[in-house]
Amino acid sequence: MKNRKTLLLLLAAVAWIVTPADCQEDVSVYEKTLEQKAPLVANVRMVLEVNMEFGDGFGGGRGGSGRMNDREQTVRTKGVVIDPSGLIMVAGVGMDSVSDQVTVRTEILDVKVMFADDDEEYDGLVVVTDSNLNLTYIIIKDLGDKKLSAVDFAAAKDAAIGQELIGVSRHEAGFDYAPFVDTLRITGRIELPRPCWSVSGAFRERGLPLFDAQGHVVGVLTTQQGADASAGNSRAAGGRRGRGGFGFMDRGRTGGSLFLVPAADVRANLPKVMELAQQVLDKAASEGEGGSDEEVK
Repeated sequence: MKNRKTLLLLLAAVAWIVTPADCQEDVSVYEKTLEQKAPLVANVRMVLEVNMEFGDGFGGGRGGSGRMNDREQTVRTKGVVIDPSGLIMVAGVGMDSVSDQVTVRTEILDVKVMFADDDEEYDGLVVVTDSNLNLTYIIIKDLGDKKLSAVDFAAAKDAAIGQELIGVSRHEAGFDYAPFVDTLRITGRIELPRPCWSVSGAFRERGLPLFDAQGHVVGVLTTQQGADASAGNSRAAGGRRGRGGFGFMDRGRTGGSLFLVPAADVRANLPKVMELAQQVLDKAASEGEGGSDEEVK
């Protein structure tokens, strides 16, 4: 009994010595991630024009079809800088939703990008929406003298089941866009409709990346529809059809379940996105205004 009591006292002493150091190490990981990644998170405001068209028999068999007047809607979301040129990634926006009863068509009228350390609002242009990953890409028209850091997708790492990842986002304007961290854990993997990681945890900011304890990007949080869902129509900006697995979308899926898209899949698409972003900037410069919002509605 005496030996057991001595052992318990020894274990308690070890725990008292070790635990604070371990906790301090954990805290430092979160603090470091917040310090390094918070400047990459942008605040994005979009003005959308939404039109709803109702099919025959909508509303309990009242019959007829109607068209709801267009209405404007302001959407506030978070984005992340993925290239220092001003390329921003957000969760999929501006996709049409088509069903037997209701067709919702959305046009992006205006985009503003704001950074927490800057009072200026930057005009943004929609580059394209990727229907496969359910992500929208925006390019800032003119950064002026502002310098941006970006997520380093070249240093992306793969995930492992059971791994804890860290996400960084910001509170709303009423809280001065203060940054915060939260976590997700990898809980499984799916192969259809495309390889993604199942996740569980408090971080729920679609369109934002998740990082490992060393600060490497591992994936991007997004929603996916099951493989049996309607795929809709996909085409690239300007009417060109997407090639390979990169589906640029003007009509397609909404809703779905939350998954982590591997960072490698996002990285594979970046050269094409950068090419399209330059085309959008060139078009805006030649016209003096505009962008590609009509091309991805």
